[in-house]
Amino acid sequence: MLEQLKVERPVLVGHSWGTLVALALASGGWRELRGLVLLSGYYYPTRRADLALAAPLAIPGLGDAARSLVPQVVSHVIAPQVFRHVFWPEPVPARFTARFPVEITLDPVQQRASAEDTATLNAAAALLQPHYAWLRVPLAILIGSADAVVDARDHSCRLHQQMPESTLTILPGQGHMIHYSARSQIGRAVDSIMGLPRKGLSRSKPRTMPWSSANCSPG
Repeated sequence: MLEQLKVERPVLVGHSWGTLVALALASGGWRELRGLVLLSGYYYPTRRADLALAAPLAIPGLGDAARSLVPQVVSHVIAPQVFRHVFWPEPVPARFTARFPVEITLDPVQQRASAEDTATLNAAAALLQPHYAWLRVPLAILIGSADAVVDARDHSCRLHQQMPESTLTILPGQGHMIHYSARSQIGRAVDSIMGLPRKGLSRSKPRTMPWSSANCSPG
């Protein structure tokens, strides 16, 4: 797509699972990137109950049968609870409720794809993890301190420690959906990378944006 659009040295912004896609593109070296802005990302394999529960649903045949046993009305009832969880502690924006295509997410094909992505999340992170230390692209990491989906210490803080030339911004009181609640901060992160010289951060002094040490302390 980037080649077709003749995009040169883009800044890629990835959110949640999308951060792995951005990191995969950077680590593959398929195209020169100006930098990455990673939001609420999942970067390392961890034990998660949702991944274990999703694994059977990703098995062809078995997963399809299991999903067919759940009436559509039940999925419609559960959906608002999922939205509240991912946005917490912020309220779900009215425009999200009005415009988000719930029917698409409840489609059997989409549900199977979602289950497959969830079940393979740790494997994808494990494949990318060895490449992090070798990345030489400007990298801005942002996450909310109250993210109920991805733990800041286990992922964003750890990635920042592994890549000391990255910048880390922990947004106090923000949840997982920071691309709704912290657009100005994200915009500044993109502008900061856009203004870097072509050599990026590979030889510059490591920079760290303000963050709370309590959120990244061990234990």
